[in-house]
Amino acid sequence: MKRDSVQFKIWTGVFGVAIGLLIVLLFVNIGVVVQRGSDIPWDTQIDHYTVSGYAQEENLYTNTVGDANIQLPPLNQYVDNIAIYFSSPLKQGLNITVYYAEDTHGYGEEFTFSANASKGSQTITFLIGREITTCRIDIGSKTGEEFVLESIVLNDSRLSDVGIFKTVVRFLLVIFFIIILYVLTVVRPKIEKAFLLIMLPLGLFYLVTITPLSVPDEPHHYQSAYQLSNFLLFRGSYNAYGNAADFDYTNFVGHGNVGSGYLRVLEDITQPAVDGELIEIPLPRKLAYFIEYIPQALGISIARVFHQNFIILFLLGRFFNLLFYISCVYLAIKRIPRFKLLLGLISITPMALQQAASYSYDSFINGVAFILIASLLKAIYEKGPLTTKDFNYILIAGLLLAPTKIVYYPILFLFLLIPRERFKGKKDKWIKFGIVLASAFLIICIFQMPSLLSRSIQKLNWEGQQNYSLMYVFENPIETARIFWRTFWTDKKIWLYQGFGISLSGLSLHIPSWIIFSFIFIVCLSALSFEMSSYRLRTEIRASFLFVSFIIMLLIMLSMFTQHTSDTRTIIMGVQGRYFIPIFPLLFISLNNQVLVYRKHIENVLLLIAVFLQSVTVLTIINMTN
Repeated sequence: MKRDSVQFKIWTGVFGVAIGLLIVLLFVNIGVVVQRGSDIPWDTQIDHYTVSGYAQEENLYTNTVGDANIQLPPLNQYVDNIAIYFSSPLKQGLNITVYYAEDTHGYGEEFTFSANASKGSQTITFLIGREITTCRIDIGSKTGEEFVLESIVLNDSRLSDVGIFKTVVRFLLVIFFIIILYVLTVVRPKIEKAFLLIMLPLGLFYLVTITPLSVPDEPHHYQSAYQLSNFLLFRGSYNAYGNAADFDYTNFVGHGNVGSGYLRVLEDITQPAVDGELIEIPLPRKLAYFIEYIPQALGISIARVFHQNFIILFLLGRFFNLLFYISCVYLAIKRIPRFKLLLGLISITPMALQQAASYSYDSFINGVAFILIASLLKAIYEKGPLTTKDFNYILIAGLLLAPTKIVYYPILFLFLLIPRERFKGKKDKWIKFGIVLASAFLIICIFQMPSLLSRSIQKLNWEGQQNYSLMYVFENPIETARIFWRTFWTDKKIWLYQGFGISLSGLSLHIPSWIIFSFIFIVCLSALSFEMSSYRLRTEIRASFLFVSFIIMLLIMLSMFTQHTSDTRTIIMGVQGRYFIPIFPLLFISLNNQVLVYRKHIENVLLLIAVFLQSVTVLTIINMTN
């Protein structure tokens, strides 16, 4: 015991010194950046450049050849950044590539910076950070693309803070990884506490590096949560109205992670709140099932009570949503009797954490689904009578989950796997099962029936066409089956990769595939048992997990078939991998077998690998955000 205490102190000292050195190095690096900044000619506007491949009418440029470009004059200087400003919002997204030359080389595909300027944006920035002789900028890559160019600025002084922000994030990631390495190898806490220590910092990294509004449909979720905060603050007849300043989305891009978003946050976060005009909250707003927006609305309400500005208000709403998700995952890992590591790893995949640290109600859906599955497994595997507490966990989680997305309702049928011995008798089991199903169905009717009835009215969809209908399914079952099979066969891999997070932001921020493949691999490993374990995954449980997952997959496809797919298409549109996150635990637990087993406990190794992969993912996010 004394020897262990001495080793603990030694390792604590070693890790403490390492973290201290990193902090010193961070400040030195920031000092170098600031010193270098004092020698840079800031805010140099390029007035003369050579245009090739564009039809030009004053400041309106139209791409006529595809491979059009703007050649800057000789620079021969250190370029910290290049900012491109457009006079009006872009009518279409533009692929923009900066080719740079240095003393040692000319232009080449390996010497480029690329980014996508999203539709509606008015600026895009590139952090160069090197001595270059000249550069060429390809704005757009297709004929017919248009933009109104305002200016090209070298070393935009406003972007110096973005460079410092990225430097700080990089160092904090390294410090975070070292701390987790220390915790897992020296402290060795219970697994639910380890995940708690991991999820909060990782979630905060996502919260600040994924720019506001860039997560799928985040503007709609924010506006819904904002309206709910009106109810929480008893706004009465003004429930549909809000401060115009709280809907100023300047420099933010829906479905796009942009450097201008970092700049807006850094510039405005310390500014006083603005009392703007009272306006109607922008549409659409979704409050049919308001419970899924309560965490976000609480954060917004607190910010409004203390009269905080829009940036703080927005980030606080995200933070409360993240806290709710972390609480759910902590509770789920604590309750689940087996596969704790598997459930935890699924909960910290890039996609799961991005959604948790945003305004999306996916945070609510995933968190509650994990609690429900954990509670069902606890009821299935534990011995003795089923306690009132355990039954209530299943009942309440089912009541909360069912109205969010009706497609997850079949998870409740796993209740039938609970051994009859845990009830007073067969009748008692069926009564409790009926209570769970009927209660969930009743709350679906209360919250979602008006919405379901409105969807039954045929309207033109996003393509200006009619969607497939349930009537089509009944009248053409064979052709429907072909479309479903064709969709599954075509998209099954991308659903899996998307579910883990190969495409973040609005599916526009592409994470290296090796990170996602590694995540999938360690989750598969976490499904295996230790060699000496007596646990066996019974055949009926595996079959039930797979069958319920299959039914939910069909329901997800059916919902997109009837709500998002034109009746002229041969593949179902709109199905995204994140919709399958709630059933990932069921699918991956099904991989458990007695052929592949651990010979040594490697739980901490897998967890450390996951933290490393997440750290690289966050680095990728900030490096790709220009």
